[in-house]
Amino acid sequence: MLTEQLRQATHGRLPALVAAASHFDFDHLPPDLRAVSKLFHDLAVDLFAAVPHDDPQLTIGVHDLLRAKDCAVRAAIAGRDRALA
Repeated sequence: MLTEQLRQATHGRLPALVAAASHFDFDHLPPDLRAVSKLFHDLAVDLFAAVPHDDPQLTIGVHDLLRAKDCAVRAAIAGRDRALA
């Protein structure tokens, strides 16, 4: 699901970019993970504003940012799990 900011930022963009952007949603996460994920969401919004044209390198960059977000959230989960142990 796209946040309103990403919906506006990706309006008229390639379907692959819109699809990737939908994975930057963070509202469904618990507060500690939401804080981590929101950093990447905000960066994605800024990235779409800074690069207003579609380009294969932008698509790769957005996918890499998504991968980095996933890693950061998993690291936060691992840290939370270690703190509970």
